[in-house]
Amino acid sequence: MKRTALSVVLCVCGLAHVAFAQANGSITTCPQVQASKDFDALAEAMSSTTSVIPPLEQRLQELIKQRTIATSDAEIKQKTERMHKLQEQASRNPQENQELADLQSASQRFISKEATEKELTETQNELNEKKALVVCIRHRFSKITTPEQDFKTWMSLTFALLIFAVIAGFYVVLFRDKDAARTIFVSPEGIQFLTLFSIIIAIILFGISDILEGKELAAILGGLSGYILGKFSGAIGTRKEQTEATVTTFQDQLGSIAIQPTATLDSNNNTKQLTAIPNDSAGNQLKDKTGVFKPTWKSDNTSAATVSSSGLITRVGVGTCNVTASFNSITSNSCVVTCQ
Repeated sequence: MKRTALSVVLCVCGLAHVAFAQANGSITTCPQVQASKDFDALAEAMSSTTSVIPPLEQRLQELIKQRTIATSDAEIKQKTERMHKLQEQASRNPQENQELADLQSASQRFISKEATEKELTETQNELNEKKALVVCIRHRFSKITTPEQDFKTWMSLTFALLIFAVIAGFYVVLFRDKDAARTIFVSPEGIQFLTLFSIIIAIILFGISDILEGKELAAILGGLSGYILGKFSGAIGTRKEQTEATVTTFQDQLGSIAIQPTATLDSNNNTKQLTAIPNDSAGNQLKDKTGVFKPTWKSDNTSAATVSSSGLITRVGVGTCNVTASFNSITSNSCVVTCQ
């Protein structure tokens, strides 16, 4: 009896909670759920509904057990009438006294089978409604979160297509330029570029899919930025040192400069391009790998012809002049220019 009373109290408390939610305009039906766009309200409805389900399930099990020992209303009426009849008798024999005592004791434990069946049906229906409401709320949750998931999916697909386009263009360039391919796949800088490119792609995709949070993304990207800037600064310093060493080596090896010895210009052919060739002390041509060799050109008679900084001779008038190229205190042979 105590367990039954406790179950009734729990059930009543659960029903009172639902009634309170209904009175305050909470979401209690599936149509209200389908029309709601308030995530917090749906979460509150889910919490209140799920809190009612366990007491209802417990009460349902108790009613199922109670149904097996319940007494029909007709039998309860018959026993009650017999008890009243015995109580009204002026005198009773011992057997009737015992029967009356048994009826009085049993009357305190009478459980109506009809009332039990009714309560069991009502409890079962209410439990089914609550479970259906939970399913409805979960379905609504998925509908509300679907736009965000769709956005992430489309963003991921778009970004994947962009990455595919970049990689395809990258390999097209490598296919057409064999030197670039050798530089990228053989040199340490090329391997570092491919590694960093792959890591950045992975980080962005992890960010879109919410695998990494904002702080984590900021920390990783900050570390990568510092690494790239450090490598870039170091590479600039190394290249600068290499360039300076190359310039020093080129200047030390430079022994002479050779240009075309003669040139003839007239009114129909009034320009001529000269080329300065750097040679070592043995007369062998030097290779200018870094482009440091930029000689200074000079004409000793600008009224006959002038020469540009790139060695282009232009006829000005009739006469002759000597054109030379100088670099690092070394002057070439003279090109005798005859202007007709």
